[in-house]
Amino acid sequence: TIWFKGLYLSIYNQQTEDYKTHIVNETPTTESESYTVPAGYSVYVRAAT
Repeated sequence: TIWFKGLYLSIYNQQTEDYKTHIVNETPTTESESYTVPAGYSVYVRAAT
C-alpha cells in the first residue's frame, strides 16, 4: 500500500500491460489516499508529496 497526493500516479505491470491505477490531475490533490500495489507492479509518481 502507498499513500499519494499530487498530480500523477500510475501503478502498472509491464509484463501484462495492465494498469491498476492511472491518475492524471489538472491540479494536485490535497488529501492523501491509499492505493494497493500488487506484486509485480511498478509505481510511477510525478509532482507528489
